[in-house]
Parts: sequence; structure tokens; C-alpha cells
Amino acid sequence: MAVKPRDIIIFLLLWSGLFALGVYLYLAFNFYAHEGIFLMEKAQLATRGNPPRLENLGLIYPPLPYLFYLPLGLTSNPISSLIISTSWGALIVALCIRYLRWIPGKNVIKFALTVLLFINPVFLYVIFAQPSQTLYILFFVIFVYSFFRFNETRIPYYIVLSGVALGAMSGIRYDTFFLTLVLIPFAPFLISESTEFNATRIFALTLMLVLPTFIVLGSWVYLNWIFAGEPFYFYFSPYSYFKQVSKEMSLRPELAEAKGNIILSFWIILKLAFFTYPAYLFTLPTIKTITLFVATFSPIILQIIVVFLGISAVSYSWFAVLVPLAVIIMYYYLNSPLLSNVYSYVVLGLMFISLYFGYISLEKSVDITESNFIKVLKGEIVTDIFEEELQVAKHLKETVNENEMIIIDDAVGYPIVCFFNNPKQFYLPYQYDYIRVIQQPQFAANYIVVPRPDITVTGFDQLTAMYPDAFEKGFEFTTLAFETSKWRVYKSVVKQSNITYEEK
Repeated sequence: MAVKPRDIIIFLLLWSGLFALGVYLYLAFNFYAHEGIFLMEKAQLATRGNPPRLENLGLIYPPLPYLFYLPLGLTSNPISSLIISTSWGALIVALCIRYLRWIPGKNVIKFALTVLLFINPVFLYVIFAQPSQTLYILFFVIFVYSFFRFNETRIPYYIVLSGVALGAMSGIRYDTFFLTLVLIPFAPFLISESTEFNATRIFALTLMLVLPTFIVLGSWVYLNWIFAGEPFYFYFSPYSYFKQVSKEMSLRPELAEAKGNIILSFWIILKLAFFTYPAYLFTLPTIKTITLFVATFSPIILQIIVVFLGISAVSYSWFAVLVPLAVIIMYYYLNSPLLSNVYSYVVLGLMFISLYFGYISLEKSVDITESNFIKVLKGEIVTDIFEEELQVAKHLKETVNENEMIIIDDAVGYPIVCFFNNPKQFYLPYQYDYIRVIQQPQFAANYIVVPRPDITVTGFDQLTAMYPDAFEKGFEFTTLAFETSKWRVYKSVVKQSNITYEEK
């Protein structure tokens, strides 16, 4: 179905409302997408770094969110991040509203479902605090909806669209690859369920479904090989996405115990799904075919696999993907002869109750940004997590000349680099000579920014690793220029007479 003017109007209205709300949360309560700052810093490095290198976006980190953030490489304002993240959130809701045209049903129930989607606290949290997860949900919705449409129409286009969406998901979260592996042995049976049996046709459609994922991940391995000299640099790098996850999992003993235990992994994920959005589980019995059940249950399947493998630090916000999926299921089965109106209203009531479940799950979360969002909903002003980083960036802006250089590791110092907004003045780990520079940092740069060692527990800071006592003692030929509880800035006082002939 072609895009109509009303589709664009609905999207713009939704985006305007979400963006205005996001700006209000930032200005009134200090709440904004911290991940957005990370994405903006990488966009700065890709467009204005020293040197600017686009390949930085596709080596260690999943590349797709960074590519969308490239236009924000010129700014460091947190409000700028909201432009993109809220547009993705608005598009998810707009797509769900668009799907109403295909589905018969009572308008009052459809309207109620859309409202309950729009105001769900977990869904709203993801839009305002997790841009990449919002983009992931967008493609997940397309992936699942395409299965529904293929089941109805048997048009191959929808399998192709589903495969493209699955490939895009792999470019946002690499663990989607495991979901694709699970789909491979089942895909022929799933596809044959919705089309006449023809071995060649089924093989071709299966290939269309899974091939985009392998293309995305194959390109990623190729980029690692070309630019880093190691095809699996994304795994062995100290900044690896997988190493970050494993360190975060150490903070969640329950997940660590589930590693290698499929029953415990299943129980944990099912429990988290219920406590986040119970309405989703009650929509599953309405699904008539294995094809659609596997598609709609795939978020749970994926998390069970990655928790079992020990590569997921799953949080409550992950289950925001269940909210639009439950809405899609309800859209399709509102007028099903297999359902009574009573059941539709029961599930609708459960979706309303799920607002409370989402609120409570975020409130009790160990993730500080998740719990902060609930404080904001209560009208409390939260402490800006990057308050000290803003202070450091402001000090550097006021004291550092344009021809002076700063050494920092942006594993945890990325907010400072972003807020400073001139990446060319930094020595950073992505530069080839960074190791040489930090061997004698006071001779290479005018300022050295050092984090308190304990705040690097979920990151890797090469300065702290090489100089464990640098935060307390500084460096030879430096003076303490500025400090906060988490950061210290040392100014080099190296004179030409201090430099030996060899150092020259």
C-alpha cells in the first residue's frame, strides 16, 4: 500500500509530540539519552576526527545506529539526539496505526490499543533513553508484521522484506545472528505452511529470509580484516561489544548462573517478560499457525539463546519490543471467529494493567537510567549522570588553546569528547599512534584527562590500565589543573630543557 498524505501527517504529529515531551524531560528534569551522547561522539570522530574515519562506525560497534547519527557529527547538544530517537519511536507507532487499514475490527478497541502502546512507560523509556534499541524495535516490528502479511497474501515480497529487516537488526545488535541460525532449520517448514509445497520456491524464500543477516555480518568481518588486520577484531578488541556485555553481566548474578543452563535461561527471560509486559504472553494463544508464533515469540527465543551463551546483559527495557508486537497480534485477531469479544476485552484490560507492571519493573531496575525515568515520571529532578563530564568539558573549552592537544580514553570519557565538540584536539584510542602517545603522555600533549579507576569497571581505559595510580599521583612534569570526584585534568609543564636528546 502506497504512503498517503495522512500517513505523513500522523507521523509528524506523533514525532512532534514525542520530541516536545523529550525536550521537556531534558530541560525540566535533566533526563536524556546517554546512549545518544555516545552515538554523537562517534559521529564527531567519523566526520571531524583526527583523522576522520568512517570505518570507526563499523568495526567494534554495531554500525547501523551510528550511520543514522552521522548528521549529528556537528553538534553536542543532547536535544539533537532526540530528533532521531523520537522519529524512530513515532515511526513505530505510525506503522502500527497504518496496519489498521488491513485489519477489520472495532475502532474503539483499535484506538485503545494504540493509546496503550503510546503511553507504556517501558516503550517511552526506550524512545527517550535507548536510541539504538528504538531502531531495533522498529525493524523487529517490520520483521514480524511481514510474516503476518506473507501468511495472509503468500506474496514473496513480504519474506524479502522480513529478511531485510532481520539483516538490519543484525546491524544494530549482533546477537540477532543467533536468531537467524535458529530460523534456518525451521524456515522451510514455516514458509511451506503459508504457500504451496515447491522445493525450489521454499529454498529460494528461505534464502531470502536469512541471507541479509549473513551479508551484514560478512561485511562486518571484512571491514575488521581490512582496517584492523584481524577478521574477528570486534571480539578480541579490549573495547569489544561482547567484552562490555560480559562485564555488565558480572553485575547480575542471576544471569551469570543461567549461562550454560537452558532451563534457567528460559525461566529468567519468561519471568522478566511477564513482569515487564504480561499482556504479550496472553496474546500468544490467539496465534493460529506455527509460522506466526515463531515470529512473534522470536524476541523471547533470542534472549533465551544469548543468556544461555552468556553474551547478554538483558534489562527490562529490552522487553519494550513486546509492546508493539502484542498490538500487532491483537490487531489481527480482534474479529477472529476463534475469539470471543470477551477475550479481546480481557487482553485489552491486561494491556492496561501492564502499564503498572512496566512502571514497577523500571522502578526496581538496577539500571540507574531506567529507575531515573520513573523518578522523572513522579516529577523528581534527577542528577545528570554526565554532570561532572560537562564540568570537565567546560573547563577544557575555557583553558585549552586551539593548537593544544588533550589525551583521553573515550571508553568512559566519550561524554567529555562529545561536549568539548572539537575531536581534532584529542589523542584517542582509534588513532594508530595512541599507544606511543600514552607511553609518555606529558611529552605528547598539553592536558591529560584521567578517570577515577573504579568508574572504568564496565569499560576499558588504557590510561588507567597503564598508569593505575595516575588519578591520585598524576604524571611527572604535570600539575593538577582541574578535578571532580570522578575526573582529574593534569596540565603538562614540560619545558624544552626537560626533554632529553632521545625524546627530541
